[in-house]
Amino acid sequence: MTKEKAAATQSLAKLSSLKANVSREFDGDWVEHPDLPGFFVCVRSFNYPPYKVARDLWQRQMQKKYRDEISEARDAEADVGAGRLYAKYLLLSWKGSDEEYTAERAMEYLTDTDWRPFREFVEVAAMKVGQKKAEFVEVAAKN
Repeated sequence: MTKEKAAATQSLAKLSSLKANVSREFDGDWVEHPDLPGFFVCVRSFNYPPYKVARDLWQRQMQKKYRDEISEARDAEADVGAGRLYAKYLLLSWKGSDEEYTAERAMEYLTDTDWRPFREFVEVAAMKVGQKKAEFVEVAAKN
């Protein structure tokens, strides 16, 4: 593109590209691990309604049990509880691994503190699923 043409056009964000893909959020979609090319998880979004209800109920239970307590026990229970919810509601499958996906294996890994990096990847994937890539449109620049 020449300098003259670039000066004559302007890139604007296409607002509709910011809409979520709700069917992917609820039905799940594949997300590739950034450091393990070829390894994918199929996850639902944190916006999946049954997950949100279960999460809110669990958070109330944790608040009643621990109130304002800050402790290693609370943190450990929070990690296990979050992993349990991810396994039950969000993680649907994985591929590109030496181990086949099973719901039992997912529950085991997501509730084990040694598997924290995997649980964190599932969290990131659940945040990404349903998002579209931002799009832009070229319009004539106003003088």
